[in-house]
Amino acid sequence: MYCPYKPEELVPKDIEYFWPGAIAYGFPAYINGSTGLGKTNVFLKVMADASNGIFPPGIERGSLAEPIHSDPIRSFYVSTENPVCEIAYPALLYNGADKRMFKIQKEEEGHFVLCTEDLMAAVEDFDPRLFIIDAFQEHLPDGCSLSDGDQMSELMQELERFAYKTKVALVLIGNDAKGSEGRSDANKLLGSGVIARRARSMITVKESGNERYLKVTKRLGFTRKEDTLIGYRFNEDNHLEFYLYDDGNSEPAEAEDDVVQFIRKTLSNGPIDGHDLFAIGKDNGFTKDPIYKNLRKAGAKKARHNGNNTLWYLPEVTPDIEEHTRNLK
Repeated sequence: MYCPYKPEELVPKDIEYFWPGAIAYGFPAYINGSTGLGKTNVFLKVMADASNGIFPPGIERGSLAEPIHSDPIRSFYVSTENPVCEIAYPALLYNGADKRMFKIQKEEEGHFVLCTEDLMAAVEDFDPRLFIIDAFQEHLPDGCSLSDGDQMSELMQELERFAYKTKVALVLIGNDAKGSEGRSDANKLLGSGVIARRARSMITVKESGNERYLKVTKRLGFTRKEDTLIGYRFNEDNHLEFYLYDDGNSEPAEAEDDVVQFIRKTLSNGPIDGHDLFAIGKDNGFTKDPIYKNLRKAGAKKARHNGNNTLWYLPEVTPDIEEHTRNLK
């Protein structure tokens, strides 16, 4: 059915965040990572804090703000991973959760399914703002396979419509296997790329040595993404603490504008071969990754010359790139 928006119906709206820069109300968020890294513990603590009006620190351009204090919210938690009364519920109470502000699915009374009917039943009963499904692949509808991209695309569309209609923060926690055991299932999950592509944001739990951290990938428009590494730990008082994690390979966020300026200045005299651009960058203290990530932000375009070689240029400096490449031959 042909049914376009009317001009007066197209009004830009701000996104409301549960976790600024990471998890938004009205959208699904995908949490993945190997078993045993603490995904459940982190989000049980986040859920407990939210019941008391304490929210994780906002993320802006790779930096962390202070934890946010606002009105408490209700949460609904679904899990088949752990015995609820032995693991999840005591953890919530230990973390100071307000028992009036959350509910937990009672699986023995009926298996919860990721479908509009079950999701809406929880909303109508309890009106939660935060919905955590842990692990979400245990709650797929009958016949829905993680290895089938079309089925997962249909499911994600249904979850997107539900989250947007109810304005809940829908957190889907995955459960990848460690080592070789179950690796084929993990590859099936990630292979289609549907979940990661359709989710508004993706948080990957990782570890390096004795440190564990969250890699938060946030969409910036349709093509650009921004990654922030957030370390986490439980202090002596068992309070969850977040901090900026440095893996030794990332460029500081504040240097991004310097990279953009370097690219534009370097290309202001005309197109440059990619290898030469990266070499000049190295001489000026810029490594390859930040240059490559910021080429689009700098307004640079690429063209092919001499077979597979890449030529980077600014359209306003070189409007006729085809003539330029012909002259190079």
